[in-house]
Amino acid sequence: MEDHIWDSAIKRLTNTEDEKSKDTLDNWLASDKSNKKTYDEIVLLWQLSGKIKPTAPKLSFEQFVSQLPQAQIEEVPVKRLFPWKYIAAAVMAGVFVMIGYRFTKETSSPVVKWVEHNAKAGQVIKVVLPDSSLVWINADSKIS
Repeated sequence: MEDHIWDSAIKRLTNTEDEKSKDTLDNWLASDKSNKKTYDEIVLLWQLSGKIKPTAPKLSFEQFVSQLPQAQIEEVPVKRLFPWKYIAAAVMAGVFVMIGYRFTKETSSPVVKWVEHNAKAGQVIKVVLPDSSLVWINADSKIS
């Protein structure tokens, strides 16, 4: 339905109808039987809506709340458990520190130790190197 038809119907129902809106609504009603049926539904809704009493929203809410069953609140004591999480975190932190210390200690470059072997005149010396290789030093020789 068009807006001007709605406006004309509202003006008729509120007794504020002028000549133009009266002609518009009468022409619309005469044009089709379904329009008359629609208008009758509008009139019925208008009459039924007049019977509805307005209520204050706050009052309605208070009535609703008063009808609700009151819940009984029981206070439950809080049970504190042994702080396993904190102990586990401290142990894990200690383990990580020990692993880190050991890792840095093992991966650091070893201190180079200089050893010097001298073979005197007429002497042959057998020397085992750090990589387990065997070296013979002849007379009057030196290895470092």
